[in-house]
Amino acid sequence: MAKKNNKPTILRRLTQSLALFYPELAGQFMCPTCLRTYPIAQPDKISDGHIIPRAAGGGIFTPICKKCNDTFGAKQDNWFGEYVRLVKLRDSSILHTNLRRSYV
Repeated sequence: MAKKNNKPTILRRLTQSLALFYPELAGQFMCPTCLRTYPIAQPDKISDGHIIPRAAGGGIFTPICKKCNDTFGAKQDNWFGEYVRLVKLRDSSILHTNLRRSYV
């Protein structure tokens, strides 16, 4: 698991790999979700998107732009949290969800 203090190193390596294919994007980070580019000199635009939400015990992350993480992360965390809750319930069904309107 990479730690937050390794973020500059990780971004630098990703930037170097991206520049191999797109030399004009040297020094840029490309969000794997929206494919927008951000300068690595602006790390506040890049956040840590958890592969498995932190609330569900996830600790592995990937760099992702803040906008995607805020938008996609909240929706995905909601869905995944509901899934984990259903799995933990004995004899659960879709009728036991908190978000019934989202499934109908």
